[in-house]
Amino acid sequence: MKKQQTIIIALALWFTIVSVLVLFVQHSDLENFFIISLLGFLMIMLVLQQSYIRPKYQKYIWYSIVAGMLVFSLIVAEKVLELLGL
Repeated sequence: MKKQQTIIIALALWFTIVSVLVLFVQHSDLENFFIISLLGFLMIMLVLQQSYIRPKYQKYIWYSIVAGMLVFSLIVAEKVLELLGL
């Protein structure tokens, strides 16, 4: 099995597990789902990343990581402003 197929299967499995757990707990908060999914995505990418060879698809993965980190920082900024009462 190729590394790219392994990444796709691992991500699909992780997002399915997170979705089922969010539905099971009945706490359907999109922010929590996004943060948990992003953490899993980053861990899977770190574990399955190739160190010496950079496939072409890995450039697009880094774009999605940067986009996820931007959304994460917006969520954190919103929570901080909420705590400060602004």
